[in-house]
Amino acid sequence: MTRLILIALALVAALTGKAGASLTLQEVLTSAREHAPKLLEQQAALRGAEGSVLAAEGAFDTTLDVEFRSRATGSWSGSYLKADAKRALTDNGVSVYGGYRVSDGRFPTYEDQYFTNSLGEFKLGVLVPLLQDRAFDTNRFRVADARLKREQEQIKTLIQAIEVQRNATIAYWEWVVAGHQLRVYEHLLAIAKQRDTALSRQVEEGAIANFALLENQQNITRRQTLVMNARQKFLMAANKLSLYYRSPKGIPQQPEEAQLPAMAEVFTGIAGVNLTTGPTEALVAKRPELESLNVALDRARQKLRLGENGLKPQLTLMGEVSRDFGGIAEGGSSRDSTDAIVGVRFSIPLGQRAARGSFRSAKADLDRLSFQRQRLMEQFIVELENLTLGVEMSQQRLMLTRQNAAQTQAMQKAEEIRFANGASDFFLLNVREEAASRAQIDHLLAALEFHASMASYSAAMMDLETLGLEEMPL
Repeated sequence: MTRLILIALALVAALTGKAGASLTLQEVLTSAREHAPKLLEQQAALRGAEGSVLAAEGAFDTTLDVEFRSRATGSWSGSYLKADAKRALTDNGVSVYGGYRVSDGRFPTYEDQYFTNSLGEFKLGVLVPLLQDRAFDTNRFRVADARLKREQEQIKTLIQAIEVQRNATIAYWEWVVAGHQLRVYEHLLAIAKQRDTALSRQVEEGAIANFALLENQQNITRRQTLVMNARQKFLMAANKLSLYYRSPKGIPQQPEEAQLPAMAEVFTGIAGVNLTTGPTEALVAKRPELESLNVALDRARQKLRLGENGLKPQLTLMGEVSRDFGGIAEGGSSRDSTDAIVGVRFSIPLGQRAARGSFRSAKADLDRLSFQRQRLMEQFIVELENLTLGVEMSQQRLMLTRQNAAQTQAMQKAEEIRFANGASDFFLLNVREEAASRAQIDHLLAALEFHASMASYSAAMMDLETLGLEEMPL
């Protein structure tokens, strides 16, 4: 029966998602990766960029145009059907087109162009740009720019994911440390309350003066205030963590106090951290922000190519072949032949201010992005050096606060022994207790500083495994 009860309780815990195990950082990172609205928003922007690529590539789709005309009343009986297809090729700016048209009945002389033989006319043609639009044109620019924009959105998705996971890591450790701060103050208050019971009995027996009881009650009030403030901070940290710790449906959920990990988890793995060494420039060059800027430079270069294309004159070669089939119809024998047409079109704006302005704007944008890349490179080098220094210093502070916590705790124990032997007084014992508690909290805050520094360092180093992003499709 006991075994069945345990199994039932386990099933209930599994179904409700509130097992007794403590909340781990990996659980928070997984939840944030899957449900953080900021990341989902960026993923939607990426899908939008993918749609823009498809739309830009549509410029090279085959277009079909069909027209039918028939005279319903009047002196003429002519009917006319025309179907044209056209497609721009992706290389060299060449466009090909073809068509079919057929007529029936009679048309007035001012609509003579509608006549065909009985089976209609087939037509094939090609447009070949020789100067402007040959190496590059607006359609190819739009495709290239859309693809580069999609690449930028992919990089932004990675940047956003790293930022979310960094913030989730810091929020988790703030919640854990705030919880243990609360427990330290609760323990300090519990000591004062236990002592209050003993002092009340001694005052009733006349063993000590009432002053000692009043002083301890003052300590209780002060420590209750500390507990209240610590609990507020803990609840606020839980609220912040709920932005990253979400239900399977993506709804924010506050972690329960029972899910708080043991204090030992706060200090686990700190001593074994090894920072990556090597040329700082090479490490910084991998930053996604710089990758995004490199793509922006590529987009500017494409715009510059488009500007250079606009400076060229238009010189287009046209070739067309048409042939009527079937018997001679109402239009007469003049349609019964194979026609080959060759033509050239030349055009150039005399001022070229629009083309020259676009070229200068693109050149200036390229220069601006080059300087921006240099600035960010230098900024990231300093940032990485400072992050490395911050992690190293936080490790040293942890060591010092650990020593101080151990020393103050030893002093508290010694003072308790002296007080029990009548060699100390209540005031000094209280000072030792509160000093030990402050030292323990300083140690916790130093651990929080270390975890926050490591989260920022991992983000700067793009340590996707530490950030819980190694399995994320980017």
